[in-house]
Amino acid sequence: MKQPSHEWGMRLALSAAEAGLAVTEPGGNEIPIPLSLNPMRVSQTQLRLLRQQTHHLMSAGLKMAYALHEGAPLQRIWRALSPFEKTLVFPRPVPVLATTRVDCWPSEGKLWALELNATIPAMQAYSDIAASCTIAAHGQCLHLCPSAIAKLQEDNLSNVRALWEALLAAYALYCPHRQPQRLGILCRRNDAQQTELRYLKRRFSSFGLETELLFPDQLQNKEGFWANGKLYDLVYRHLFIHRLEKEDTGHALLRRLLSQPYGPPSLVLNPPAAPVELKATLALLSESNENETLAQLAQLTPEERDTIAQRVPWTRLLDEKSVLERVQQQPELYVLKHGSSYGGKAVFIGKTRFEDSFALRCQQTFGMPLSWEDLCQRAFETGAYVAQQLVENLPRPHLLCTPNSASSRPLYVDFSLFSSAGMDTLPNWSGVCRASADRVVNILGGGGLVPLLLEEVAQHLQLGDLPYALDI
Repeated sequence: MKQPSHEWGMRLALSAAEAGLAVTEPGGNEIPIPLSLNPMRVSQTQLRLLRQQTHHLMSAGLKMAYALHEGAPLQRIWRALSPFEKTLVFPRPVPVLATTRVDCWPSEGKLWALELNATIPAMQAYSDIAASCTIAAHGQCLHLCPSAIAKLQEDNLSNVRALWEALLAAYALYCPHRQPQRLGILCRRNDAQQTELRYLKRRFSSFGLETELLFPDQLQNKEGFWANGKLYDLVYRHLFIHRLEKEDTGHALLRRLLSQPYGPPSLVLNPPAAPVELKATLALLSESNENETLAQLAQLTPEERDTIAQRVPWTRLLDEKSVLERVQQQPELYVLKHGSSYGGKAVFIGKTRFEDSFALRCQQTFGMPLSWEDLCQRAFETGAYVAQQLVENLPRPHLLCTPNSASSRPLYVDFSLFSSAGMDTLPNWSGVCRASADRVVNILGGGGLVPLLLEEVAQHLQLGDLPYALDI
């Protein structure tokens, strides 16, 4: 198939934006997320392997976080938690996490797991929209009938469908003798992902369960999640706990409700589980490759240990002098990350230490530009940073489109895999690919979303050189 035109790409981007591929500014303005016309493709065989390994990593992260809670070196991850998060470190049984995400970086034929995500492992809807609209657009070019296009969209797998199945499966584990009557998606009114959440609401409602978005100021002072005179017995949490530190009336009520996530009468999925996604937890998983005591403490299985060895790059808490000196002396080889930051806000890549973006991040985080050595020292003193081996990833050319523009540019592309934790059976999760002009991936920082297509679907659409194949 020939390279699509810019006009064709802008029409595709418009259809995706209208479906919900957008971010919402605090004032309510919706900004379309740019869409790449160069999809990533993955085979069923690859996806099955990645799904299994992602499950092993999340299971290991869950066990490591809660093994530490039970008495060993908890202080090594404690400083990265907010005061309220510290009160929510629940003891065993380890919670069930219906939806999680492992953010990976492809490099030289290998996929490296850089972060675990358990609080808002979002983009299930964004990934569905990007893939579905891309399939529809190419299918129409081939004059496929609507039913044939719908079949290809279904064959490509749906992360929204997988999320739905995971929520119901997790609910059944906690409430085996009843079905949920009403689902609430808990979020902020000014959430940047409002369009994605509305998409989830529509899809979940179409699956047969009354679903509404729940905002903190709507909640009634009762047992369980009540709003507008209705009880929501299943709550999907899409809200960062650290945003609730302010002690006002609405947040005080929500804090109380989130302190009782297992009901009755309301079950919260995912329950607060901040220790799981702390960068320190991944660092301890990496350290368990060399520390047998740590591996035994978390009761890691051989499969989990093998996956950690294969997929997790060298990562350590920046809390020992030997680690500090090693990282200071070899800036080209390491990245510093704040233990609980998100969105790339406190990520420092040693290789970019002479670039303007590095100085800007130092200014935003520490109030002044810093040399690499001084940055490492400051990060060490906070006790809340990790050091991670730099995983190289070369940018590739992409045709990136919005409803009003199209441009070709080299972009870095990551590959994130969805999964669940604490559950024996898993839905058919897939993944999502984000693109960025910067090594620190940010879809609004000169990048966008890359559709993820199964190899078999791409072949049906006669996509030749347009999609990039995942090489793992």
